[in-house]
Amino acid sequence: MRIKLLYIVFAIITYLSYFGSELWACTPLEQLKKGNERYVNNTLEHPNRSLERREATSFIQEPFAIILGCSDSRVSPEIIFDQGIADLFIIRVAGNCLGDLGRESLLFGVLALHAKLIVILGHDQCGAIQAVLSGNTAGFPALEEHIKPAIKNATTLHEAVQSNVLYVEKEIKELPLLKELLESGQLQVKGAIYDLRTGAVSFL
Repeated sequence: MRIKLLYIVFAIITYLSYFGSELWACTPLEQLKKGNERYVNNTLEHPNRSLERREATSFIQEPFAIILGCSDSRVSPEIIFDQGIADLFIIRVAGNCLGDLGRESLLFGVLALHAKLIVILGHDQCGAIQAVLSGNTAGFPALEEHIKPAIKNATTLHEAVQSNVLYVEKEIKELPLLKELLESGQLQVKGAIYDLRTGAVSFL
């Protein structure tokens, strides 16, 4: 028991000393922007993927951001933001909509893991959004239920993707448990759209 406790303390100290300066060097949003810039320019650093990082985070995690993204196989947050182990708390579902489990996962990421930023990450050519926009949702009632209200005024896929991101952003900002953190500036919520061709993320 004592050995395990000492290992945990050592892991925490290692985590803070080895990675603390990097985490505090810039804001969570700046970290994501810089990581995406590296990805776009093909200058990836692949940070925090070492044996030391894995061991240091084996008993503790404190991701700096939550990404609510689409399940699309071409939109992997750790890759497009050039981040590593324990940096991002990822929630992925078709159409990056919220839903009950997504909502609870998001609250866990903020209240239990202390993430300081929530990003709703949509992307162009989203199949889930296109399906709802065109009315081809047979067999996917939950998808239609969550996305249809968000895109009711959209006429093009591009408009629908953006509308859906902004709708989810509004939903998150209205969660009572996050009100105090948002008002005090301890938590930030941002919508974003990923370009499949260029790899660039545009924050709304």
